[in-house]
Amino acid sequence: MSARDGNLRSVFKSHIKSALWVPIESWAVSGPGIPDSHYLFKGGASGWVEFKTVKKGDRVPTLKKEQAAWLGRYARLGGRCFLATRVGDDELVLHSGIDATLVRQSGLREARPLGRFSGGPRGWNWAHIEQWLKQPPSPPPAT
Repeated sequence: MSARDGNLRSVFKSHIKSALWVPIESWAVSGPGIPDSHYLFKGGASGWVEFKTVKKGDRVPTLKKEQAAWLGRYARLGGRCFLATRVGDDELVLHSGIDATLVRQSGLREARPLGRFSGGPRGWNWAHIEQWLKQPPSPPPAT
C-alpha cells in the first residue's frame, strides 16, 4: 500500500471500471492543489478525487492548504470533486470537496461524510461510491 494514498488510485480504478481514470502525477505540471485523479463516465459525468490515507485511530489526513482550497473552490463553482480517505486497511471515508477545509482543520469526524465503508476494498459498496461520483454536483451557494 502506498503511504501517500493508501493505494486508492489503483483500488478505485480496478473497482469502478466503467470510468476512464486519469492520474495526475506532478503538481509541477498541473499546479498546486490539483487532486490525484480525474474521472469520466460515459454520458459525461466527470470529476476529481483526492486520495489520502491515515492510520487507524488517526482522523486528520495530511491535506495541504492548497489541496483543500482547490477542492472547495471547484465544488463551490459547481464541479464534482471528492476527498477519499482510507483509514487503516479496511475503512474508506468519502467527503464532498466542499468539506475539504473542515476535514483538513478538524479531521474526519467533524465533517459529515457522504459515505463510510468498511470491510476493505472488497467490502466497500462500489455501486454506492459510483453513484456519488456520478451525482450531479450541488448548485453553488448563493452569493
